[in-house]
Amino acid sequence: MRTVAIIPARGGSKGLPGKNIKFLCGKPLLAWTIEQAKASKSIDDVYVTSDSLEILRIAGGYGAKLILRPSSLAGDKSTSEEALLHALKSTGPSDLVVFLQCTAPFRAPKDIDNAVSELITRGFGSLVSVVPTHKFLWRMIDGDAIGINHQAYFPRKLRQELEPQYMETGSIFVMRTGGFLKANQRFFGRIGLYVQEHPWAWVDIDTQEDFDLSEWVMARTLQGATT
Repeated sequence: MRTVAIIPARGGSKGLPGKNIKFLCGKPLLAWTIEQAKASKSIDDVYVTSDSLEILRIAGGYGAKLILRPSSLAGDKSTSEEALLHALKSTGPSDLVVFLQCTAPFRAPKDIDNAVSELITRGFGSLVSVVPTHKFLWRMIDGDAIGINHQAYFPRKLRQELEPQYMETGSIFVMRTGGFLKANQRFFGRIGLYVQEHPWAWVDIDTQEDFDLSEWVMARTLQGATT
């Protein structure tokens, strides 16, 4: 079984210009995801797809295989699926695709391995990484607030008594290649959830504030790993 990891990293970013190669705790943001994928026992080849030659140069320096993406697939409205479908034309045949977003760096190589194993052993077509939440969730209907996962009026359950909801982290997506090529989207067939244990796995970098938080978390994560 051949498993390929694909990491999209386009050059344009309005929220935080150059974020994919902005230095986070001593190395480009993109490098963290490349190194995690290369350290995974499940991944056979790691590819970075980008419209930016500078990003590809940096990605190559960290051992990724490179795919130059046309600018028509790297605009603000371009989808990750479009980038993945284009990349798969260059990766050669594969059984599984692991889609990793470098803007969600709080994963370990074992998370990738466990997610792949979960998809295979449970027979899922596709799988996404999540974190559980016991927060009280609300929505508005015709101007009125309605509880989603709880009864607003008494008797009200304690937070820890709520059935857990799951929030997508954006960190890891695993797909059977054949199914993805037919569906043209990352979710198809039976969908599995892989629960990430890292308490900050939900962080996805879109703004400078997200980046500052990630740098604070990463610094303490590294400190914990070496003490």
